[in-house]
Amino acid sequence: MEQQNKIKITVAFLTTTDPNNKRSFSGTHYYMLHTLKKIFHEVVPLGPVKLSNSIKWIEYLKVILTFARGKRYNRNHSELRAKFYSKIFQKQLNDKKIDLIIAAAASPSISYLNTDIPIIHVTDATFQLMVGYYEAFSNLSKSSVIESDKIELRSIKNSTLSIYSSGWAAKSAINYYGKEKDKVFQIPYGVNTNKIPDRELIYLKASNKTCKLLFLGVNWKRKGGDIAFATLMELLQMPLATELTICGCRPPKNVKNKQLHVIPYLDKNFESDHDAFSKLMLDTNFIILPTRADCTPMAFPEAAAYGIPVITTYTGGVPDIIENNVNGFCLPYQATPKEYCDIIFAIFSDKTRYNSLITSSRNKYEEQLNWNAWGKRIKQLYETEIKSCEDPDELVQMPNVFLSFESKMSLE
Repeated sequence: MEQQNKIKITVAFLTTTDPNNKRSFSGTHYYMLHTLKKIFHEVVPLGPVKLSNSIKWIEYLKVILTFARGKRYNRNHSELRAKFYSKIFQKQLNDKKIDLIIAAAASPSISYLNTDIPIIHVTDATFQLMVGYYEAFSNLSKSSVIESDKIELRSIKNSTLSIYSSGWAAKSAINYYGKEKDKVFQIPYGVNTNKIPDRELIYLKASNKTCKLLFLGVNWKRKGGDIAFATLMELLQMPLATELTICGCRPPKNVKNKQLHVIPYLDKNFESDHDAFSKLMLDTNFIILPTRADCTPMAFPEAAAYGIPVITTYTGGVPDIIENNVNGFCLPYQATPKEYCDIIFAIFSDKTRYNSLITSSRNKYEEQLNWNAWGKRIKQLYETEIKSCEDPDELVQMPNVFLSFESKMSLE
């Protein structure tokens, strides 16, 4: 987006993390911030924010007391934390001339904000979806669920627009929390890397004699690491020369094979690690992620940018990103390692089909799964949904090149 096309307003980018750190939310906040800077005249980061020691101790005490009753307490959505964050951000907003707030994964932070400034909240899930789905949100005490639900509801009601990275999350905001359908939008995230390969380079991996699989995730259990490893063993029995690289975590000690390679961690804040990640992706034939629970994994847009088909699970927001026979396949939740093996073997053995998937995966990235596309939609939403309400005489009418979540649903 050219400089002269920037919207001449000041935007507060509200996060509790440091948005200039590529490790914050896997780099999502970093790339959001830099995309917003291409759209708006001035973008002011309001994070990071650190909790006070007194709040930490009170929360720890609640955790201990709840644990003593055999339950869990959700600190991330505590009312005490929400009021603390809101107070900090309220002061920052009062000290600045802000025209628009864009909050990222900030339900607690905006739930008690008292402001007339429009708020666009961008996130990948609601609390209701997480309960019993992610392990950290399982076995919560009844009081913790009520408290967390209250925070989520307040944040949704306090937002002018609610933007989610999947239809799965958007439905929850509408159906469970009662958000107006025409104020809920689905916009997928982009790729958290600057190293996007030239298109001709992504086809080189098709000539690999060995099928190279990549398990990309920090949580071995939740991301289905045991299924990925069992799939490797099935493929070696086919027989098909196969390698599996695990990047982002360490598998259990009993998970061993000479065709298994482990890269525990790569930090994209460091150029050498970023280069190593890019090299790894260029040489990968399939991302295998039999995830047990996920919102919208950031590994998927990255895979599409490198033309890598993803073999994953039909769960959460995953099928909103992975389109069968386009940028990969979503297998049923109950799918066995043999089923993962069969689809990988069939595709890798058919070079015409495999090359076609490389092409369609890259097309998916170029058309949808990139931050420029995300930014253009944010810009249009501001102009059609917020600016038009504040200053209708100055609004330049634009074609509606994308639909609200409600409109999309009515067409399906």
